[in-house]
Amino acid sequence: MLTLHSPAQPRRDTKEQEIYDFALDRLREMRDYDRDLFTKDSSELHHQIFNTDYYIVGRYQARQWLGEDTFDCIGTIKEYEENNFGECHTDLSEPEHVVNMYVYILGEEVMADVIEQLETERDEVLENAFDELLEEYCDSDDELDEAIETLKEKFNLSDVETTTLTEMFWNKDSCVYSC
Repeated sequence: MLTLHSPAQPRRDTKEQEIYDFALDRLREMRDYDRDLFTKDSSELHHQIFNTDYYIVGRYQARQWLGEDTFDCIGTIKEYEENNFGECHTDLSEPEHVVNMYVYILGEEVMADVIEQLETERDEVLENAFDELLEEYCDSDDELDEAIETLKEKFNLSDVETTTLTEMFWNKDSCVYSC
């Protein structure tokens, strides 16, 4: 059965979805070790994910990954490099180079969506932490610092998120939450 996709609803092809998922997983993993990860520029995050290590190592694996999309990938690389550098620098005869450059390009294209997804997830975590703070510590201002430190660890909050949580607490009268 053939499934048609509306042009109004963009869909990711298989390789683009794979790279989106890869970037999402890597940023989640990186976030576990660097709570303030999202204060960095997206181009720095892209560099860390797609330019400090190879996505695929080995000619055979690269050929398998490219499959029937080989020439589409080469065309994308040529267009990208000619637009950005005036000429193509990637050795297009090496499957490993083709895959890794193509993944680098796809990484640039999906990075904004990946960051947006993770920021949405972190916003939900922050809302949950705020709700818990209000439920348990609303009436005890003298324990606020300790409560926020506990929630920082429980929800893996960054320093920026911790500051936001504190500000949310002190501004709680101006929002929909109340003690």
